[in-house]
Amino acid sequence: MFRRYKNLFFDLDDTLCVFPMHTSDAILFAPKVLTPHVSEVLEYLKERYHLYILSNGLREVQAGKIRLAGLERYFCKVIVSEDIGVPKPYAPIFHFALSATQSYVEDSLMIGDSWEKDIVGAAGIGMHQVFYDVEGRSELPFRPTYHIKDLKELIELL
Repeated sequence: MFRRYKNLFFDLDDTLCVFPMHTSDAILFAPKVLTPHVSEVLEYLKERYHLYILSNGLREVQAGKIRLAGLERYFCKVIVSEDIGVPKPYAPIFHFALSATQSYVEDSLMIGDSWEKDIVGAAGIGMHQVFYDVEGRSELPFRPTYHIKDLKELIELL
Protein backbone atom coordinates (compact mmCIF):
# COMPACT_ATOMS: atom_id res chain seq x y z
CA MET A 1 0.00 0.00 0.00
CA PHE A 2 1.42 3.38 -0.99
CA ARG A 3 1.66 5.91 1.80
CA ARG A 4 2.41 9.59 1.38
CA TYR A 5 4.82 10.98 3.94
CA LYS A 6 5.52 14.64 4.62
CA ASN A 7 8.41 14.42 7.06
CA LEU A 8 11.55 12.33 6.72
CA PHE A 9 13.85 11.92 9.71
CA PHE A 10 17.37 10.74 8.90
CA ASP A 11 19.98 9.29 11.18
CA LEU A 12 23.36 10.95 10.49
CA ASP A 13 26.22 8.60 11.27
CA ASP A 14 26.63 5.74 8.81
CA THR A 15 23.28 6.50 7.18
CA LEU A 16 24.33 9.73 5.46
CA CYS A 17 28.06 9.96 6.15
CA VAL A 18 30.91 8.07 7.74
CA PHE A 19 33.62 9.63 9.84
CA PRO A 20 36.49 7.30 10.64
CA MET A 21 37.04 8.82 14.07
CA HIS A 22 34.18 9.80 16.35
CA THR A 23 35.80 11.99 18.97
CA SER A 24 34.94 15.67 19.03
CA ASP A 25 38.59 16.80 18.58
CA ALA A 26 39.26 14.43 15.72
CA ILE A 27 36.07 15.33 13.88
CA LEU A 28 37.54 18.61 12.71
CA PHE A 29 40.30 16.78 10.89
CA ALA A 30 38.59 13.54 9.89
CA PRO A 31 37.84 13.11 6.20
CA LYS A 32 34.16 12.84 5.49
CA VAL A 33 32.80 10.09 3.34
CA LEU A 34 29.24 10.39 2.14
CA THR A 35 27.44 7.11 1.80
CA PRO A 36 26.69 6.21 -1.84
CA HIS A 37 24.07 8.35 -3.61
CA VAL A 38 23.47 10.68 -0.62
CA SER A 39 23.63 13.94 -2.58
CA GLU A 40 21.47 12.64 -5.41
CA VAL A 41 18.84 11.23 -3.05
CA LEU A 42 18.70 14.27 -0.77
CA GLU A 43 18.50 16.61 -3.76
CA TYR A 44 15.47 14.67 -5.00
CA LEU A 45 13.79 14.41 -1.59
CA LYS A 46 14.29 18.02 -0.45
CA GLU A 47 11.91 19.23 -3.19
CA ARG A 48 9.18 16.87 -2.03
CA TYR A 49 9.50 16.44 1.75
CA HIS A 50 10.52 18.17 4.96
CA LEU A 51 13.90 16.66 5.82
CA TYR A 52 15.26 16.47 9.36
CA ILE A 53 18.21 14.87 11.08
CA LEU A 54 17.50 12.90 14.25
CA SER A 55 20.77 11.76 15.77
CA ASN A 56 22.35 10.75 19.03
CA GLY A 57 25.25 12.82 20.28
CA LEU A 58 26.28 16.34 21.13
CA ARG A 59 24.91 19.24 19.10
CA GLU A 60 28.35 20.79 18.49
CA VAL A 61 29.85 17.52 17.25
CA GLN A 62 26.90 16.62 15.03
CA ALA A 63 26.78 20.15 13.61
CA GLY A 64 30.47 19.86 12.74
CA LYS A 65 29.86 16.57 10.95
CA ILE A 66 26.93 18.01 9.00
CA ARG A 67 29.00 21.05 8.01
CA LEU A 68 32.03 18.98 6.97
CA ALA A 69 29.83 16.67 4.95
CA GLY A 70 28.18 19.64 3.21
CA LEU A 71 24.68 18.52 4.19
CA GLU A 72 23.29 21.67 5.87
CA ARG A 73 21.31 22.84 2.86
CA TYR A 74 19.14 19.75 2.76
CA PHE A 75 17.72 19.80 6.27
CA CYS A 76 15.10 22.03 7.90
CA LYS A 77 16.17 21.14 11.43
CA VAL A 78 18.61 18.98 13.36
CA ILE A 79 17.47 17.24 16.53
CA VAL A 80 20.12 15.59 18.70
CA SER A 81 19.87 13.59 21.90
CA GLU A 82 21.68 16.36 23.78
CA ASP A 83 18.57 18.53 23.26
CA ILE A 84 16.60 16.52 25.82
CA GLY A 85 19.16 14.20 27.38
CA VAL A 86 17.55 11.06 25.99
CA PRO A 87 19.09 9.04 23.11
CA LYS A 88 17.48 6.92 20.45
CA PRO A 89 15.91 4.34 20.76
CA TYR A 90 13.94 5.78 23.69
CA ALA A 91 10.50 7.17 22.92
CA PRO A 92 10.96 10.68 24.39
CA ILE A 93 13.49 11.70 21.72
CA PHE A 94 11.14 10.62 18.94
CA HIS A 95 8.23 12.48 20.53
CA PHE A 96 10.46 15.52 21.03
CA ALA A 97 11.52 15.41 17.36
CA LEU A 98 7.90 15.28 16.22
CA SER A 99 6.99 18.18 18.49
CA ALA A 100 10.04 20.27 17.54
CA THR A 101 9.21 19.90 13.85
CA GLN A 102 5.43 20.16 14.23
CA SER A 103 5.11 16.74 12.61
CA TYR A 104 2.63 13.94 13.12
CA VAL A 105 3.73 10.35 13.61
CA GLU A 106 1.36 9.10 10.89
CA ASP A 107 2.97 11.16 8.14
CA SER A 108 6.58 10.80 9.31
CA LEU A 109 9.25 8.27 8.39
CA MET A 110 12.51 7.40 10.20
CA ILE A 111 15.43 6.40 7.95
CA GLY A 112 18.43 4.81 9.59
CA ASP A 113 21.05 2.09 9.60
CA SER A 114 20.84 1.10 13.27
CA TRP A 115 18.24 -1.59 13.85
CA GLU A 116 18.02 -0.97 17.58
CA LYS A 117 18.32 2.83 17.70
CA ASP A 118 16.47 3.88 14.54
CA ILE A 119 14.06 1.12 13.58
CA VAL A 120 13.05 -0.31 16.97
CA GLY A 121 12.86 3.21 18.40
CA ALA A 122 10.62 4.54 15.64
CA ALA A 123 8.42 1.43 15.59
CA GLY A 124 8.00 1.78 19.35
CA ILE A 125 6.07 5.02 18.92
CA GLY A 126 4.19 3.90 15.81
CA MET A 127 6.39 5.74 13.31
CA HIS A 128 7.05 4.09 9.97
CA GLN A 129 10.67 3.19 9.28
CA VAL A 130 13.20 2.58 6.52
CA PHE A 131 15.96 0.20 7.54
CA TYR A 132 19.07 1.06 5.54
CA ASP A 133 20.73 -2.32 5.84
CA VAL A 134 24.42 -1.57 5.32
CA GLU A 135 25.49 -4.91 6.82
CA GLY A 136 23.22 -7.12 4.69
CA ARG A 137 21.42 -8.73 7.61
CA SER A 138 19.54 -11.87 6.69
CA GLU A 139 17.29 -12.12 9.73
CA LEU A 140 15.40 -9.34 11.45
CA PRO A 141 13.26 -9.53 14.59
CA PHE A 142 10.30 -7.96 12.75
CA ARG A 143 9.56 -6.55 9.34
CA PRO A 144 10.26 -2.81 9.06
CA THR A 145 8.01 -0.66 6.90
CA TYR A 146 10.78 -0.61 4.26
CA HIS A 147 14.07 -2.47 3.99
CA ILE A 148 16.69 -1.05 1.62
CA LYS A 149 20.32 -1.82 0.80
CA ASP A 150 21.04 1.38 -1.13
CA LEU A 151 19.82 4.91 -0.34
CA LYS A 152 18.90 5.35 -3.99
CA GLU A 153 16.01 2.95 -3.37
CA LEU A 154 14.33 5.79 -1.44
CA ILE A 155 13.61 7.57 -4.71
CA GLU A 156 11.62 4.57 -5.94
CA LEU A 157 9.87 3.99 -2.61
CA LEU A 158 8.77 7.53 -1.93
